[in-house]
Amino acid sequence: MDPPFKARTYTTPIPENTSAVARHNRTSPKGLTKRPRNRYDPTTDNAPELTNKRLILMLILHDNTASGNAYKVRLLLHQLGLDFRTIQYDVTTGETRTPAYLAEISDIGRIPVLELEDGRCLPESNAILYYLARDTGFFPDDKWAQAEVMKWLFFEQYSHEPFVAVAKYILTMLPEDTPRRAELPRLHEKGYEALQILESRLASADFLVGESYTIADIALFAYTHKAEMGGFSLKDYGGIRAWINRMEATAGFTPMFPES
Repeated sequence: MDPPFKARTYTTPIPENTSAVARHNRTSPKGLTKRPRNRYDPTTDNAPELTNKRLILMLILHDNTASGNAYKVRLLLHQLGLDFRTIQYDVTTGETRTPAYLAEISDIGRIPVLELEDGRCLPESNAILYYLARDTGFFPDDKWAQAEVMKWLFFEQYSHEPFVAVAKYILTMLPEDTPRRAELPRLHEKGYEALQILESRLASADFLVGESYTIADIALFAYTHKAEMGGFSLKDYGGIRAWINRMEATAGFTPMFPES
């Protein structure tokens, strides 16, 4: 695994295959290229009144490449064709717990956080997915299907991520002699229970909600496809493995760990 990242920035351009991404949204008349609200256009708008917050002309993702929660947001941003830049934080040394971060970025003290063009900051990965996916093909119009998406988002945060993600964190980001390794048997027991629920759905369905690829899939893909980094085996989960292959074939897909 790559070492933890120190804070730095880089710009991620809009993918060249934006037209292919747009084709994914054939069920949504509004299209995937809708920008977030409150984008400042210097050619037509008056400059906003400056406060102590810096002027932002691009989405900023407060990020850590090794975090599955942050990867969810990066993946959706790429597949929506939105331009953004990231600021990387080393979560193992408390860079998201500094007084400045807590005061200016998020008082929750974690990543990811999506900083909008007007300076507002939205924490929590699944809240960010919902914010970005509205009015696109990644979030359905039907009320029942919307509730199904939310069901999987809550499942991911309550029954999946606390076990699959935490096992990965212990094994890949903490020292080998950490006492937290004593947690692994319980994490694996509960993590396999969550994986079996996923398998029960995906053994007979291409995606988690209806027949469409939604943010429910993105939310659960992030840590599931790297479950082996947490000591889980997907050998007996054929439905999940086929779903992972379908996810990686979607338009605009970007891997969790970019190539050097």
